[in-house]
Amino acid sequence: MGRNITTASMCGAISMRLNQFIQGLKILLPHYNQPDGYHLGADHDVIYLYATDTPLSPEEFEKMNELGFFQDISQDEYDPNESWMAYI
Repeated sequence: MGRNITTASMCGAISMRLNQFIQGLKILLPHYNQPDGYHLGADHDVIYLYATDTPLSPEEFEKMNELGFFQDISQDEYDPNESWMAYI
């Protein structure tokens, strides 16, 4: 199913493709202490991922933004305690 372009555009989100989603998960996975113990959440066209146990590098943070993932704060700032989101 397609995503709501108006909602995504208002939030500054980019179009998320399956390969982008997988790449983002591969970046986040090593930063979880128990990768199999975390789950995803979804609400309408947003997927939520728990905050990581260890912080991402600045390069990883930048790549996550390029892929279309974001936190509930300005995309220019990184907060390791915040969860990640992606519009699909």
